[in-house]
Amino acid sequence: MSDKDIIRITKVNNIQIENTHNGLLFPVQSILEVENRGGATRVLDLIAERDITDIDYFVVHETDKTKKKDLFIEYDD
Repeated sequence: MSDKDIIRITKVNNIQIENTHNGLLFPVQSILEVENRGGATRVLDLIAERDITDIDYFVVHETDKTKKKDLFIEYDD
């Protein structure tokens, strides 16, 4: 087993991404959160089809309608 193994993929619906450089708030959309065994989580923007984890000026905001759904969970035996 490796610390880089994916253990959970979660689709997060109804979020907004804010660009803190210019205050732009993107329309409501969905993202994927990919968690690995080492505890790190990557954030994938589904509209832009990009990994936005390391973009420090993008902030993800949940809305009143935000819902999370696990698409994949690795169970340890």
